Formats: sequence, structure tokens, C-alpha cells
Amino acid sequence: MLRTCRRNRFSIICAIIFVVVIVVNFCELVYKYDRSLTVINSNAHVKRKENVEPDFEQIDSKVFGKQGLNDQYSDSFSEGHQYQENKLQEIEPDSEWVHRMNQLFENAPTENFDKDPFIRQNTSNGACENFYPTFKENLYKVLNYSLNVPKKYLEMLSLDDAGIRNLTEHDLNSPYPVMASAASSNHFREIQGLIRDYHKKLLPIYPGMKLILFDLGLNAKQLKLMTKYCKCEVRQFPFQIFPDHIRILSGYGWKSLIIQLLLQEFDFVMWTDASIRFNGRPLDKLFQGAKEVGVQAIPGSGSIAVRTNQRTFTALGEEMCLFDYHEFEAGWMAVVRSEFTLTAVMRPWVSCALQYGCMDFKNSRSFLGCPLRKQRYGACHRFDQSVLGIILTRLFNYKSHLCQFIVNGIGFIRRGDYVNYFPNS
Repeated sequence: MLRTCRRNRFSIICAIIFVVVIVVNFCELVYKYDRSLTVINSNAHVKRKENVEPDFEQIDSKVFGKQGLNDQYSDSFSEGHQYQENKLQEIEPDSEWVHRMNQLFENAPTENFDKDPFIRQNTSNGACENFYPTFKENLYKVLNYSLNVPKKYLEMLSLDDAGIRNLTEHDLNSPYPVMASAASSNHFREIQGLIRDYHKKLLPIYPGMKLILFDLGLNAKQLKLMTKYCKCEVRQFPFQIFPDHIRILSGYGWKSLIIQLLLQEFDFVMWTDASIRFNGRPLDKLFQGAKEVGVQAIPGSGSIAVRTNQRTFTALGEEMCLFDYHEFEAGWMAVVRSEFTLTAVMRPWVSCALQYGCMDFKNSRSFLGCPLRKQRYGACHRFDQSVLGIILTRLFNYKSHLCQFIVNGIGFIRRGDYVNYFPNS
């Protein structure tokens, strides 16, 4: 066109026409681009709205799983209009259970010489803050952990306020707990040792004690043998109703979920890993401690701060250096269903398991091995055990002996103890 204008004696007019054509084309391109952005933003908005409180019956890996496994799961939880933030209303100071737990804490001695002392495991950080001086203040800290979990998960697990009220309306006061455990195919022989001890050393003392075992991935032959010889109730763990990262067994999110699923049915639950062994002595002292406090766990030998990744402290809003105290083992513990345990222990523990980036996170498997010599903070990660230790230490801190029980004398932990107890196993 420009050449035509040069040959034309009306070159000025042609040049003007040329410029106008260029401007019109440019404006058309801008208009199309602007419209494409509008459509993209509109679609994104629709997708976000579709994810608001999804129908529980349609919850599956497509909704929650893929985002979690590529480290965007925690980002989706942070959008306040999509998920209900698990920040609780401040409980009335005169709530009966708050008053009872506060009195229990205040009246307890600072030390119990039969249990592990509350001392720092490594060189303390002088700049680190301390725990609050009262039980109530530390309780409110736990109740206000900023964990964002879809509302219907809490409702499904009876961990919303209405569900907790319903579960604790009647006190059943069971004399001893239902026993719970779980196994995948690689722990099939190890858990036979636990089942053997349940048959030969627990049932003679507690003939009515029920064992419920959750299948986390047994093969067909193992499941058949388990069903035939366990003398227990075998249940399939419902992976399909939880986020996909719960399927990663080494993330241990399933453990707190199993305990809570059983607390919906039973008022007293004792969790035992496949490696737990009993020596035939009564567990009455453990049961009594659980009934008095609500929860009992074995004190560990490592430091929570050393054996917990920084991501978990960040998700909970806690300082790593504050938790350089002995951890709590999650392999053997007892929980009595109460307003305290459901609200202050199980709800934050379960919520952290469900929120990818709290208990489990991207590349977490690289933190499985704990060093024996270099005790630096965040050196490794203990998943469910790390979170349980943070919660119990925040609640009880220098009186953590209240929620401890000593395993010596009643049993022991024997990891890798492979037993052929079932015939033809």
C-alpha cells in the first residue's frame, strides 16, 4: 500500500489512510486480547466457586489430591472463601471442661520422678519465647492454630462444635478401651506379633477387649488370613473420602483419622502400632491416667525441635526453638473421648493431617532419617508424632508428665520383629 501511495500524487491522503488502517488493526488486536483475559478470569472465578464447600458425596482425589501432590494444596486452603478456617471461637472461661483441666494442671506437681523430666534436650536459644504461664493461655493458643480444613471434613468426623457436643453428651465410662491398629502388606508379619500378644497376653486379663484392625493395603492372601485368624474386626480404611496425600502411608495422616473415626463409636480408644508388644501385665495404670487426663502417650528420647520440620511449626504458628523438649511417641497411646480431647487434641491433630503442608509436605520423605550425632533443629521429621508432640507440649509443657505413661513393665516396642503366628502365613 505504501508503494501505491508513493506513486500517487495524492500521497499525503494515502499516507493518512495507511496510518488509520494500522491504528484500526492495532485496536482490534487489543480488544481481542482484553476479551480473552476477561474469559480466562471469568472461568477461573467459576472454578473457584465450584470448589466452595463441595458436596461430601462427591469428594475425591480430583477435588483435593492433585493440588496437594504438586505443593499447591496448601495454597488452595489459604483462600478463605473456599475453605472454612479452623479458627475457633474463644471458649467461655467458665466452660466446665476448661475449668476442670485448668484445675488438674494447677494442682499437679511440677515433677513426677517416676516419669521423664521436662528439660531441654540441646543448647537453648536465649532469644526464644517461653510458654504462657497458665494452662488456659496455652489452651487458647492451640484452639487458635490457623488450620484451614473443608468444613464438611470436620462435620463428617464429628469435630465441628455440634459434633463434639453430640459425642460428649453421654459419658459411657468404659472400663477399658477398644484396641486399634493398622497394617499394609509390608507390615503383615510384624503385626502378627501384636495380634499374638493380644490373644495370649491381653485377652486373658481383659476378655471383653475388642481389637479393630484397619487394612491399609494388605494383598488378597494376607487379608484372607487376617480375617480368618485375627479374632478381630477388620476394616478397610476409607482413603477415597480423604485428600489424596493421605494415601501416602509414610505421611502418617491416616493414624489420627483412624483414632477419630473410632472415637465416633467408642468413648475409649487405645492405639497400638504393629511393633507394640505386651508382657502380660495389667494396663490399669495406663487406663487410669487416660481417664484422669484424657490422653496418655509414651515419652520419646528425641527432641521435638530436632525431629520436626520447620514447615510444620510454620503451619501451626509455633516457634521451633520453644519445643526443644522430649517428643511423645505416637506408636502407643490411649485417648478418652471428652470435650477436652476432641477439641484441644484430636481436632488440631486431625486438621494438620488433612492440610497438606502441615503434617506432610512436598519432599517430606527426604527427612525420614534422624541423625544420631548432629542434633540440629529440623534435622528430620516424625509426621503424626511431631504434631502430637507440639500439641501436648504446648498444652502441658513443664507438667507434661500428666499425659505420659511409662512403657517399661507393661510392654515394649520391637520394630522389625517379623512373626509367623498365623497358620500358612
